[in-house]
Amino acid sequence: MHPTTYVNKLLFAGDSKMELWNIIEDEKIYDFKNILAGKEQTQIKCIVQSPVIHTAAIGFSDGEILIANLYYDEVLLKFQQTEGSIQALSFSTDSSMELSILASISNDAQGGSNIVLWDLNKQRIYSVIQMAHGGRQITDLHFMPNEPILITASDDDNSIKMWHFEKGVT
Repeated sequence: MHPTTYVNKLLFAGDSKMELWNIIEDEKIYDFKNILAGKEQTQIKCIVQSPVIHTAAIGFSDGEILIANLYYDEVLLKFQQTEGSIQALSFSTDSSMELSILASISNDAQGGSNIVLWDLNKQRIYSVIQMAHGGRQITDLHFMPNEPILITASDDDNSIKMWHFEKGVT
C-alpha cells in the first residue's frame, strides 16, 4: 500500500509483519511492532488506506480488524468479525449518509461471503449483508470515491454487483 502523503514509500504487509520502505533508496524505514503486538499467530490478509492521513485498516486471518495510526505505530480501534478471515476492506468517503463506514468481507463456514458495514463513530456493526453474492465468495470490494456506492466482485460466479446506500430512518 502507498500511504497518502508518504513520498517514495510503500507499506508492505504479510504473514505477521508490516514494514515501511523507501522504494527509491531501497531501505527499510520502520518495522511496525506496537500495532502487531500479540498478533504473531495470525496473518495479515489485507490493508487499506483510510481517508484520514496516517491511518489504515488491517484485516487478519482470525477475523480481527485493526484501525491503526501508522505515524505513531498505535491501534486506534479494534473490530472482530465472527466468522472467517478478513478478505478485503474499504472505507466510504461519502458524506451524504452522515456516517463513517468501513466495509469488510469474510467467508462463512458454507463458503459464501458476508459484507459487514462498521460504523466507525459508534464503533460497532452498522449492518450485515448476508450471502451478498448468492452464497458465492466475494473476492474484492470498493466504495466509489465520494459516492454512496459499494462495488463487490466474485470470481466464483464471475460477477460484479453495485450496492447503493441511501440515508434512511433508524
